[in-house]
Amino acid sequence: MDTLEKQVVEQSELQELRTQYQSLRQVVSALLVLVLIISGALDIYLLRQWKMARAELQRRGPQVTAFVAEYNRVSAPAITDFVKRLIDYEKTHPDFTQILTKYNLKGTGATGAPPAVVGPGKP
Repeated sequence: MDTLEKQVVEQSELQELRTQYQSLRQVVSALLVLVLIISGALDIYLLRQWKMARAELQRRGPQVTAFVAEYNRVSAPAITDFVKRLIDYEKTHPDFTQILTKYNLKGTGATGAPPAVVGPGKP
């Protein structure tokens, strides 16, 4: 009789494990479908964003080109002139060398020797 009861208990446990396995399989399948749907929606969103960014770039391309040309024509020489004046100022004021060195501006210093080049983020 003990063997019959063990077989019945084992079969009921086996049936319970099969039920849990099927339940777990359904959950995993549902999650996979959900991930597929979310990734598809994200792909569609990113595609629309890419198309809008490309259209805006094409629309604003001439404006950006004109802005860059204006900068190169007017602002860049003014900035270069300003830096030259800073370097000239540094020649008469040696304490200003540290400031030029901090911002990697090439000056000769009051002694005529070039300052040490310091990388970004280094005092």
